[in-house]
Amino acid sequence: MADLLWYQYVLIGLIFAWSGFVRTSLGFGGAVLALPFLLLVVNEPLVFLPIIAIHLLIFSSWIAWNGHRQLQQAGSSAAVQSNIDWGYLGKALKIMIVPSWWGWLGCSPCPPM
Repeated sequence: MADLLWYQYVLIGLIFAWSGFVRTSLGFGGAVLALPFLLLVVNEPLVFLPIIAIHLLIFSSWIAWNGHRQLQQAGSSAAVQSNIDWGYLGKALKIMIVPSWWGWLGCSPCPPM
């Protein structure tokens, strides 16, 4: 990323700002919708994927922490709902944990030829 021109940095910043507005308004999809536009600026996905991953980890964790904190502050007497469907998340994680670890370890389903 060090060899980009000044206008590419400006375009990347504008695309990330736009993706923030998309994520705020829709609640999802900022990174998915931003990646094609980022690839129009620089056609190298490995430049953007680590930045997007860190962005998603930070802000998803922040949203989960704020939702959990709001539930704790409301206590059991208030009828406050979480912004996260924890039941669905638990079921989804049970399904996704094996393939994700498989990918993190760099395993391939097919043997090399």
